[in-house]
Amino acid sequence: MNPLLRSGRPIRSLFVCLALLAFPEGTRVFNKTGSTAMCCGDMGTLVAKHRNGGSCPYIVVGIIDSARRSPSYGTWISQRADVIREVSNLAYLAMKQRHSL
Repeated sequence: MNPLLRSGRPIRSLFVCLALLAFPEGTRVFNKTGSTAMCCGDMGTLVAKHRNGGSCPYIVVGIIDSARRSPSYGTWISQRADVIREVSNLAYLAMKQRHSL
C-alpha cells in the first residue's frame, strides 16, 4: 500500500484512501475534507497509474448531510466517512477494471 495513504494528514481523516486496500503504490492523491455537525464532505483528485506507466486522473466527491445535529458528532462523522470511503473504493475498482490500472 502507498505510504501516503496511511500517513497523509488530509487523507487520514476521511474517504479517499484509508480504506482503499486496492490502491497501488504510486497513486497520487489530492484531497480536501470538510465537516460540520450536519455535513460530512470530502473531495479528491486521484492520479492512478496505468499498467503501461501512463496516468489516469479521476475525481471523487462525497457529501452526506443531515437535517439536524447529531448528539454524538464523533460517531456520526466516523460512520459517514466510512460510507464515503466505500464509495471511493468502488469507484477505484471500477476505474481499475475499465482502464487497466
